[in-house]
Amino acid sequence: MIVKPSRENFIKENFFELSFRDKKPDFEKFKTLSSAELHYLTDIYNWDDGAEVLFWVVNSNKCDKATALMIFWRACPDYYLEKAENELEVYELEVNQLLKTIIESFKSNKFKRSVFSYNPQEDFEIEEDQILNWNIPVEMTKVIKGFKPIYLGTILKFLKSR
Repeated sequence: MIVKPSRENFIKENFFELSFRDKKPDFEKFKTLSSAELHYLTDIYNWDDGAEVLFWVVNSNKCDKATALMIFWRACPDYYLEKAENELEVYELEVNQLLKTIIESFKSNKFKRSVFSYNPQEDFEIEEDQILNWNIPVEMTKVIKGFKPIYLGTILKFLKSR
């Protein structure tokens, strides 16, 4: 699965750090993204832009299990799931709801695709008691073996810098 440089640029232009440019994401443009492009978007996503686009990713039928897990673990779920909702700030409630959506999606086996690889331990140190307290499926803590998407533009940029 390759993400071409032109598509990397498209994603950055339309979904990356939009809040810094006073722009809003366009759902019609979002719908043109492939599964590999959703994974790339998730990989580079700036959480300062809020959770709207990440909800789109998780609710897309193109969302891979690895992509959903990347969102979950990069959100630092301990911060949200170990607090009562009334202890969270307004903007934090959105992330809390995103995490709950991912958990419920795994419980209901919503994510049918499992093409990409992801290791939750690379983004978060998972402790067994947390999993029990959060009531998440054990599957969400396991390594997903699959392909690493190739971000061609990122690779070319790296090679040119050498």
